[in-house]
Amino acid sequence: MIRALLIFACAIFSLTQAQASNQSTDPPMVEFFKGICGEWVGVCRQSTDGKFAEDKYFHAVVSETAAGSYEAKFEYFAIDTNRTMIKIGGSTITTTIASDGISATGTVVGNGEVLLDKKPKKQEHVVTEILTCCKSGVLQAKGSGSLKVYGLPLGVGQSGKVRDETSHWTLSNGALSITQNMSIAFRALCFSKVFRVAASYTAVRGKDFSQLCQVKSAAESAR
Repeated sequence: MIRALLIFACAIFSLTQAQASNQSTDPPMVEFFKGICGEWVGVCRQSTDGKFAEDKYFHAVVSETAAGSYEAKFEYFAIDTNRTMIKIGGSTITTTIASDGISATGTVVGNGEVLLDKKPKKQEHVVTEILTCCKSGVLQAKGSGSLKVYGLPLGVGQSGKVRDETSHWTLSNGALSITQNMSIAFRALCFSKVFRVAASYTAVRGKDFSQLCQVKSAAESAR
């Protein structure tokens, strides 16, 4: 009987040690970025002042470029009248994690489309962010930057400002969700205009766009 109890106790101890060894010892920010490394495909829904643009689709690759440094490359696509995927833009997010392991700085550089005055306009953007990890699997960011939009009158789109940009990244059950909100301000001579832009991204792991039906259904359910 005593021998059986000792064997049982040893088994419990071994299981506890194995579970402890499997638990991540990485700081929260590092754990989050390691968790999203790889390829993703997803759907992006964007609105300007409450008016929704056509859905966009994206392919993203997240990789660790050095200790504490990560890069996320996004390619954006739209579906034309022939139901063909056409590339409309892309962006690169570079992130450097601070020594505390719970904060980071990021830079977003890219181009694509934004809905302004009910029409899609070509745009280029640069945004700098401060990121924090508020809890496991959740990342939040705040930032500001510049935006150049083509096709606006008086050339006002050449000096756009990105203000009050916020984003939340959530990794849950193998799915990646991102919500983003910002103000875009334009000023030229006596003219000024501010737009409120919101976007949501829903993605699953992979590189096959045939998975997008699954992603789109999930995005529509959450809308």
